[in-house]
Amino acid sequence: MARPGQRGLTALLCLVVAALAPAADENLWPLRTTTATAGGGTDTRTDTLGPLFFEHRTAERTDSGFRPLFLHREFAGSDRVQDYLFFPFFFRETNDRGTRWNFFSLINSDRRSEAGAAADWKAFDLWPLYFSRTTGEPATSYRALFPLHGTIKRRFGNDRIDFTLFPLYSRWQKGERVETDIVWPFFREIHGGGESGWAVWPLYGQRAKDGGATARSRFALWPLWLERDRAVAGGTDSLRASFPLFSHRRAPGLRDDMWLFWGALHQTAPVAYDETRYLWPLFVQGRGGDGRVTNRWAPFYTHSVKPGGADKTWVLWPLYREENWTDGALAQTRTQLLYFVYWNLTQRDPARPAAAPARKTHLWPLFSAWDNGAGRRQVQALSPFEVFYQHDDRVRELWSPLFAVYRFDRRSPEAVRTSFLFNLVTYRREAAVWNVDLGPLARLARDAGRTRFALLPALFPRRASASAPASSPAPAAGPP
Repeated sequence: MARPGQRGLTALLCLVVAALAPAADENLWPLRTTTATAGGGTDTRTDTLGPLFFEHRTAERTDSGFRPLFLHREFAGSDRVQDYLFFPFFFRETNDRGTRWNFFSLINSDRRSEAGAAADWKAFDLWPLYFSRTTGEPATSYRALFPLHGTIKRRFGNDRIDFTLFPLYSRWQKGERVETDIVWPFFREIHGGGESGWAVWPLYGQRAKDGGATARSRFALWPLWLERDRAVAGGTDSLRASFPLFSHRRAPGLRDDMWLFWGALHQTAPVAYDETRYLWPLFVQGRGGDGRVTNRWAPFYTHSVKPGGADKTWVLWPLYREENWTDGALAQTRTQLLYFVYWNLTQRDPARPAAAPARKTHLWPLFSAWDNGAGRRQVQALSPFEVFYQHDDRVRELWSPLFAVYRFDRRSPEAVRTSFLFNLVTYRREAAVWNVDLGPLARLARDAGRTRFALLPALFPRRASASAPASSPAPAAGPP
C-alpha cells in the first residue's frame, strides 16, 4: 500500500496537471498547451507551466508528473501504477498482487500476495549488507547480514550460499557441487556433482571432473604455472601457461602459442583460421576460411570481420568507429565520432535496394533526428540525453522535454507539426489547412482557401469548419 505522504504527493501533482481541463487542442502558453492525435485518436499531450507539469494519455496508459522530479504512470485496464522520483533514483510499482520499490537498485523491497499461497512473499535487500526473502517455504526463505552471517538461496548463480565472518568462511552450492572456502580465496575445497579439488592459493591447487576423464586443471605459484585439460570432440583441449612468459594450447585442429607479447594461432577445424600477434594486444593480423578478418594496429587502425559478415572499423581510437552488420532482414550501419558526440544508425532492406533507408542521428548535445524511411521524420534540439538512453521512455518523458527548444514532427508529407520554445510558437499543417500560433496571443490560419488572423484566439474562438485540421501530437523525442 502507498504511504499517506506518497499518495498526497501523487494526488497533488496530478491535480496541478489536470486543474485546467484541457480542450482537444489549445495553446495557453505558458499556462497550458494541449495537442491531440490527428483523426481524433486517444493520444493527447498536455503541458503546464512550459514543460514542467505534464500529462500524456494513450490507449495503453496515462503518464503525468513534474519534470524532472516525478513521473506517475497508470496503466489502462488494470490497477498497475508506477511512480518514479528523480529517476533513476527511486521507483515504486503497485498492482493487485503487491508493491515493490527500490532506491537506485541499492535498497530493494518487494511484497506480493499470491492466491492460494501459505503466506505473503516478501523480499528486502540493502546492498551489499543485508539480503532477505520470506516466501512461506523454508527451502526458499533466508536472511543474510554481510559479512557477519547468513544464507542466500537461488541467487548470484548458486542454489545456496552460506557465510560466517566472510571471508573467513563461505560455502557455495550449485546442484550437487559444493565449494567451501576458508579465508577466501586462499583455502578452497570442492566436492560433489562429479567434481573434486582443493587449493591453497597462490601456492598450489587442483580440480577434476569425473575423475579427470571430462576435465582437470592445476596451478602452482599462480600465475607462474597453469595447466588445464578437457575432453572435446576428437580428443583433448590442453593448455599449459606461465604468465607472462608463455602459453601453449593444443586441441584437435588447433595450435595456439604465445611468448611474452608475440604469438601465433593456426586452426584447421572446424574452419581454417590463422592469426599472428605482435606486441599483443596492440598488433594482430588474422585471416579465416569463414570470412573472418582481424587487422589491428591499435590505436591507429583496426578492422575486423566476424563470421556472418559483421564488419567493424576503428580509426585513431576512440575518434572514429564504423560497424556494419545484418539483423534479421535489415542491413545496419552504425557510425560514431568520439563514441557519442556524433552517432548515426542507418537501416536498409537488401531485398529493396531502391527503398529509402531509415536513420537515427545524434549530434550531442545539439540535436537528435529520426527518419523511418517511410515518410515519418522527427527532429529535436537540444538533445543531451537521447544518445545515452535511446530505448528508455522514462528519460524521454522526464528529461528530454526540458531541453526541447525546437521540435519537428512530420507524420506524412501532408501532416507536419513544428514547435519552438516549448510550444510558444507552433505550426501545424494537414494538406492545404494550416495554422501558426504565438502562444495564446495570436493565430494565423488558412482553411478552405481563406487566410485568417486572430488575436487572443483562446478567448475569442472561431467556429471550426468541417475542413479544419485535426491537430498532431507534440512529437516524442524518439521513434514512434
